Amino acid sequence: TRNYNHLMHVIRACLEWNRKILLIRLDWSEKALDLTLPIEDLSQADFDVAAARVADARDKMVQHLNLQFKGDLLFYAWKIEWGVQKGFHIHWLIGLNGSKYQDRINVPYHIAKHWDEVLFKGGRHTHNINAMSGQERMGLCVLHYAHSPARQFFGLYADYLTKVDYNLKLRLPKGMRSFGCTKLNQGSKPKKGPTRSYQMPDYDFATVRGQRGRATGRRFGAKSLKKGLQ
Repeated sequence: TRNYNHLMHVIRACLEWNRKILLIRLDWSEKALDLTLPIEDLSQADFDVAAARVADARDKMVQHLNLQFKGDLLFYAWKIEWGVQKGFHIHWLIGLNGSKYQDRINVPYHIAKHWDEVLFKGGRHTHNINAMSGQERMGLCVLHYAHSPARQFFGLYADYLTKVDYNLKLRLPKGMRSFGCTKLNQGSKPKKGPTRSYQMPDYDFATVRGQRGRATGRRFGAKSLKKGLQ
């Protein structure tokens, strides 16, 4: 809950200074050598080596995002998990300046391509969730600060990334985290862009968390979403 609230505060702060956010979901994974080996069968020594490797990969991806987008990188959040078929993998939620970046498919495509081909030389795979069918209706697009359904999308993805995986968490090396995100900027600064025509909707983070967020795509159709983003 603490991580969820922190991430939601970060996103809300970004909306206070930016009119639009391009929301991106990427899944990064290693190519597991043994697709049937459960995490409990790894020795602690092997587990620690694999965890250090994925943490180093995460740091490289964060560095690339900061260098590539600089001030247009509004926020990011990552969640390290383990799966039988994927091994170690990382879920990413990225928010870019939506006034500058509008292409919801090709912008994340080029991020994924750079990670796979330049950072890891083809030894890893990044899945572009934004390119999947129907994802625009689930908020993986440019979201306007005054668009009320956007809060459901943020609650959905923040809840997903902050769920606790105890099988992983209890074995992580000391000092290593399974979740992280942009720090909350407490400083005051003038809002970017022209004077706003609409007031940003206020909401309780708890009311848009989890199951309520999963129903967003059914409650708000593509026509409603497009109208709200104009």
